[in-house]
Amino acid sequence: MKVHSQNEVEAGSVTTAFQAGRKSNLLLHPLTLFVSVWTLSLLLYAMHLSDLLTFSTGQVTRIVQWIVIPYIVTFFIFQTLCSLSPKKAVIATGPGIPEREYLTSIEAGLRKWFLCWCVLSFVEVVFSGGLPILWLIRGSSKDYSTFGLPVLHVFLSSLLAVLALSEFGIFIKLGGKRRLLIPACLVLWSVASVSRGIMIAALLQWGVLWLFLRGARIRTLLKVGAVGIVIIYIFGYIGDLRSGGEAFRTLAQPSWNYPAWLPSGFLWFYIYFTTPLGNLVNTSLQTTPLNSFLFPNTLYFLFPTIIRNVIYGKAAYGTGGDLVTESFNVSTAYIGPFSDYGYLGMVFLSAALAILAAYYWRKRRTFRDGLMYTIVAQCLVLSIFWNFLFYMPYLSQAFWVYFLFRTPALSDKEKPVHLLRPGLSNLSEGAG
Repeated sequence: MKVHSQNEVEAGSVTTAFQAGRKSNLLLHPLTLFVSVWTLSLLLYAMHLSDLLTFSTGQVTRIVQWIVIPYIVTFFIFQTLCSLSPKKAVIATGPGIPEREYLTSIEAGLRKWFLCWCVLSFVEVVFSGGLPILWLIRGSSKDYSTFGLPVLHVFLSSLLAVLALSEFGIFIKLGGKRRLLIPACLVLWSVASVSRGIMIAALLQWGVLWLFLRGARIRTLLKVGAVGIVIIYIFGYIGDLRSGGEAFRTLAQPSWNYPAWLPSGFLWFYIYFTTPLGNLVNTSLQTTPLNSFLFPNTLYFLFPTIIRNVIYGKAAYGTGGDLVTESFNVSTAYIGPFSDYGYLGMVFLSAALAILAAYYWRKRRTFRDGLMYTIVAQCLVLSIFWNFLFYMPYLSQAFWVYFLFRTPALSDKEKPVHLLRPGLSNLSEGAG
């Protein structure tokens, strides 16, 4: 009989704590992810490699401080409170479920749900009259953004993302290249549906999960770097396919000091990583906050259209703010909070992100909670583009993780006295 803390039991792991190595813990730490991405965006903006970046480095730095400093302060306050809170001891008995058995049982369910996704996606293709990639090739007037069935398309996209992430994680733990089928399907589907967002989010999640489970070895980091370069190339290729390379270059307005020899993907990356900051600064100078307790801009995409219309009416909330140019309408995750409550709204979002990240960072001991932190990491890194914290397609991923990774039912003969989920590092054999 063994005594464990309540947090360990609730996390579903009383075997061994998560051990990915100090390098991985440092690279994947919530502070590292969030602060580094905003610092990188600020530094890239300071280079002013596009004539669209009209604001001074000082103006951009001030807006970034309102984002980063509250996040850091809240994170440390939350961690301190958790460390000082009393730990209630819980007695755990029984052998629990071996990790290989647990993941194998879960995987059977994942494959059934993948078949459901295939059937329903086929229905979407029929309903929409084909695939967006074919529309582009044929020069159709159809808009790729209208593809799919309302509401259902959101849950199907998040389902595929979670299935691919889960199978990728099981591949890392147990090996078997056949487990890469669903992740490969996601990549192909993102191309077929002309959705770079699906691919970028998935590849980011997979990279985090790989470092989570394999550790930050030099070889692993080189692989991640190589994959990052490939992503940039693919990002540029799909972007050129959608809008044309020269057309985009005209819109991006590269300045005299931009290296013209770089492939188009790097210009796409640079513009998409810097113009959101410019739009946020421009909004902070031009927009008067609503000061509405309903937070219509922050929570606009959290609800389905029908519920949204009941709460907010038919007003056009959730826009990109006061844009520097209409061609680039992304203004970071903080455009909605600022439009609702100014700088106080931005502080609120940073605090919410910090609490969520700190919570799952402390819980990252089971496979399920490891997946959850991976999804949270995506939210932190992509906050430079969009507010995923209050975005239904993102939040529905959390629903699928908890739904798919329920503890498998056992017979009365097999059921232990105290049922526990396995830990992330409970398995050492079979990884390949």
